Formats: sequence, C-alpha cells, structure tokens
Amino acid sequence: MRSVITYIILSIFCFLSIHGHAQLLDYIPGEVIIQLRTNNQSSRKLSQIERRFGKKYMVKKVLYSELAIYLVSFDPSIDISVAISELRSFRDILYIQRNHRVEERTTEPDDPDFPLQWHHQNIESSRAWDITTGGEDPLGREIVIAILDSGFDTNHEDFVENLWTNDDEIPNDNIDNDNNGFIDDYNGWNFESDNDVHNVASTHGTNVAGIAGAKGNNDKGVSGVVWDVKLLFMSGLASDDKIIEANAYIAETRKRYNETGGKEGAYIVASNLSLGIRFGFAEDFAVWCNQYNQMGKLGILNVCATDNLDSDIDIKGDMPSTCSSEYLISVTNTDLNNNKTERAAFGNISVDIGAPGTDNFTTSPYNNYNSATGTSVSSPLVAGAIALLYSAPCNSIAERAISNPGDVALTMKNIIFSGLTPSASLNGTTTQGGVLNVWESMLALEKNCESNSGLEENQLSILKNPIDKANDDIIMDLVAVQDGGEVYIRIFDAKGAMLIEKLINRSFFGSNRIRIPVDNRFVRGIYMVSLMLEDKSTHTQKLVVY
Repeated sequence: MRSVITYIILSIFCFLSIHGHAQLLDYIPGEVIIQLRTNNQSSRKLSQIERRFGKKYMVKKVLYSELAIYLVSFDPSIDISVAISELRSFRDILYIQRNHRVEERTTEPDDPDFPLQWHHQNIESSRAWDITTGGEDPLGREIVIAILDSGFDTNHEDFVENLWTNDDEIPNDNIDNDNNGFIDDYNGWNFESDNDVHNVASTHGTNVAGIAGAKGNNDKGVSGVVWDVKLLFMSGLASDDKIIEANAYIAETRKRYNETGGKEGAYIVASNLSLGIRFGFAEDFAVWCNQYNQMGKLGILNVCATDNLDSDIDIKGDMPSTCSSEYLISVTNTDLNNNKTERAAFGNISVDIGAPGTDNFTTSPYNNYNSATGTSVSSPLVAGAIALLYSAPCNSIAERAISNPGDVALTMKNIIFSGLTPSASLNGTTTQGGVLNVWESMLALEKNCESNSGLEENQLSILKNPIDKANDDIIMDLVAVQDGGEVYIRIFDAKGAMLIEKLINRSFFGSNRIRIPVDNRFVRGIYMVSLMLEDKSTHTQKLVVY
C-alpha cells in the first residue's frame, strides 16, 4: 500500500483562462528607481535625501519630472535590499524599486529555416525556450531521448552534436566493453546490422530526430523542440520482436544508470516510436505492451505515433496505440488550426493528445531539409517536450527522478496534459481533448514545482466559477506533493445529494487533470467538493458556480 498523500491542493479553474507567469528578472546593481510623493519642491527633497545619507545615494538621472521619478545610484557593493530599506525610511519617497533588466519574452534561434517551422508557433516553443533550451537537468544529469526508427543520418550537421555516445564502450574494438551484451554499441544499435545505426536508405528516422532534437541556435537548418539533448538511436525494427529487443535495450540502459548513480548507462527520460502495426490490438501484443510498464517504472515516459488513417482505433485497432500502459502517450496529427487532420487516427480510449504534424520542416539525409507530414512527426514533438521539461529549473522533480523515477515519469505525463491547448476536433475523440503546448506545460511544471514547498498539511483551496465554457466541463487539477494512493473526489449539491463520485487510482507528485462533464445537475449555486484520502481522512471545501 502506498503512503497516503500528506499535502494536497485541489484547484478548479476555467481551462481557457490566461495563465500568468511571474519570473524574477536580473537587476542592475547600485541603482534603484524612486518616485517622490509630490513634485512640489522635489529638488529640495532630493537634496535632503543626499544630505541625510551623506551622499551615499545620488540622483543619477531624472526619468519623469512631472511625476518626480528619478534614478538613484549608490555603491554597487551595497546590498540592494539594504539600500531599499534605508531609502524607504525617507518619508517623502512614495515608491522605490530595483532597476530591472528587461528581456524579450520569446527566444528565437538563428537557424535559417526556423521561420518555416510553423509547428513551433502552435506549441509556443519560443516562450518555453525563455526558461530552458535543454541539456542537463538541475542536478547536472545529461538528458537522453531514445528514438526507435529507421534511416538515421548520424552525420547530419544539425544533430551530430546531439548524438548520444556510450562512454563505457570503446568504438570499433570488437569488444563488449560495458558487458551489456552488445559489441561496440557506441551510438545505439541496429537490430539488422549490429552496431551501425547510420543508414540513409530512408529519410524517416532523420526526419523524426530533427523534430525532437535538432541543435538549436547553431546557425544551421532547423531547431528541435529541445536544442540540447542526447539522441540514442535504435534502428532495424522491421518486426515487433525487434521493437521488444529495442525496448529492452533502452530499459536496461536506464536501469543501469539508476543502479550505479549515473556512473553507467544513460539518463533516458523519453522514448519515441514513430512506427507501428495497423489494426493491431493490445491483447495480441501483451509482451510488447507490458514493456512500457517496466520502462515507465524506471523513469522512461514513452511516446508513440498513432495510425495515419482517419479511423477509430478503439474499434479498428493500432499498435502500440492501444496499449493501456499509463507510461505511454499516444499522439495524433493536427494542423495549423489545431484541428485533427483528415488522415490521422482517433479514439477516446487509446489516443491521448494531438501535436502538429502537417508539413513540418525538419532534417533530411545528407545535410538536407524537407517537409514531412504524418503522426510520425507529431509524436517526436511530444518526446522532445518531455526532455525539455526535465531540463527546467525544478530541483524537487530532479531529486525525485532517481528515488521515484516512475512517479516523476507520470508527473511529466500529467504536466504535458495540463498544458494542452483545447481543440474541439479532439474533444471526445482523444482522452485529453487538446494539442501539445510546451509553454503552458512549462507553466504547469512551475506550478507543480512551487507546490512542493511551503504548504500546510492537507491544505485545500478552490477557485471560483470553474467552468470550461468551450466544452461545458468542470476542470479540476489535483496536485499531490508526496506519494499517495487512492483518492475519491465527490461533489455534493447544497442539499447534500452526491452528484459525482470519481476515484483517482493513482495520485503522485504532479498535476492530475480531472474533467467532469457539466449537465443539468450543475446549475448556478453552491456545491461542496470532498476529497477522501487513502487513510479515510476527508477534506471538504465550497465550490461556487456562477
């Protein structure tokens, strides 16, 4: 039995509301901006300030004479907080603030073909890159994405610097130096021709690799979702037994990393599979599907592309999309308007989210670039986003990524889901009803990170009027800061009649999004939302619907 949740926030809000994001900016040492209470005799008051503090603080510039706003300078070695405290003691100063450095709100790379990558606009990559562009997690672990595909040009100029290398293996010495059963697996493995993952017979794998992790801001070609990441290639996957072998390689590599404290293996946080079997059902591929559970518990969140037919795979089947593992995200293809494209599968049980996948400009063999279309290029956007989130400055998640890797993988999955842009075409045809939005997921990550400190035990807060007007749903975000078990959510009307009872089978650190359809039971009025935790303790608070 898992330990009960100790701290919980339940917040209910309008899904389409604008999320604010406050970020501490750098300031200029030795400078503050002041505004006097009145402009009358402001020169005299400024002289009084300088006399009082023995010319410790000097007026450097008049910023707005009519409102008596001035730039004041002082010795940069003086602590800014001390300076503000001292100046605030002068009663004629109305306002005082640091002189902050202002930065642009979007980070656009210098890659010449970046303007052709319309998908970055839809998923708001540039805003997320203000926070991080990838590389390592806050504790210095090198982030790795495993890409299972075919046709990798490992010499491509735009991701050659991002190739994963097995530092425990000496290349081309015909010896299994790291004793993992694979000889000279220096950049990954080709299950048709051993250690050589380089193959330009197909463009597919090169297209996919560039979408996820093309080197950004290197004045070449395009940008991946994550600029700095290590790409581990698995190729030669012509049958499902090869995919099972590839998954095993990935799992064992991450397991070795976990067990050796990072001395061996690789910190693989995501895998991407843009291959599959049309009309396959999970019950016929139990071994394959079960691997995702094992990989997830090790800390690997798996992403797959669903079929490129306009079909309901819940009925017609698709592999691995129909696998039920909670560590798998199934992705369909959306267009410029965030609508599902005609040639893309759906299924409100088996397909989770959408991501742009129509004429995505990306890498192609021999240092070329081309447009690619299909769920194959939708899926790696999600895998790249996962890697980007792991590099964000959130120590609490980084610290848990080894001690509780499976929980952190699920946290990242829910953070991806929390940031989705709602899409009417995906509502009812996918499990989450939205399109990848990296920026909003970054905000969700920040919210989760902040929620891990300063909370009182069993804190419960509810925001008012939590109706999603677009979809007539009540949206709830359950944020659990510590490990937990089952959580019941119940909603009662003013007379005490229970309208909703929903069991959350697993609660963990991160945001668990709950969507409750609104029907004639929910009219304007007062309701009570009750949480019953695994230890049977109950926490209730008022919900007001306008």
